[in-house]
Amino acid sequence: MGFDWLSALGILISLSGWVSFGYEIFTSNPKVNGKIIGHMSGELQHPQDPKKKTTIFLIYLYLVNKRRNSIHVVDYQLEIERGKVYEKMSRFYGLENMKDPVFDSENGVYIIEDFSKQIITARVRPLTRDQPNFGFVSFFSEEKHETFQDNVEKFKITCRDVFGKEFVIVTNRKDLPEMHFLQDIARIKFTPK
Repeated sequence: MGFDWLSALGILISLSGWVSFGYEIFTSNPKVNGKIIGHMSGELQHPQDPKKKTTIFLIYLYLVNKRRNSIHVVDYQLEIERGKVYEKMSRFYGLENMKDPVFDSENGVYIIEDFSKQIITARVRPLTRDQPNFGFVSFFSEEKHETFQDNVEKFKITCRDVFGKEFVIVTNRKDLPEMHFLQDIARIKFTPK
């Protein structure tokens, strides 16, 4: 009994249809890759109580969808790891009308130019395949700024799409690029003291 090439060809063609169908399903689910490019933190008036100070975190986030179906990221959550424990930060909304923020440090003054245009939610658009979305996302904490100076180990951002699907991005503090890199891509002006 010989090998039946016609039957083998029929089986191969039917299997290729199932493989194609499986590939179609696999690639239709969005896959978000991202990285925290940098962060800045400082003190600011509390968003609900102007008499109180709060610690603000500006996280510069870079997101790419590696699959073909677009997604609409509508919210972000920041958790900061300190001492092997993650702490949730509150989302700071409404910075679109804020003038360019100024961060005063020991070495000099940092000004984020065109800040309102650099907020990631200012460009309302879907995250499509290989078209990055990037910009600042803002958060705050009730704790004093000094408590965050040197003991933050990791940043974890959870991105939520309009349907509730979550994508998590974790970046070690030691893996963040130098401040010069963030200055360049985010148009941060530095004036030394």
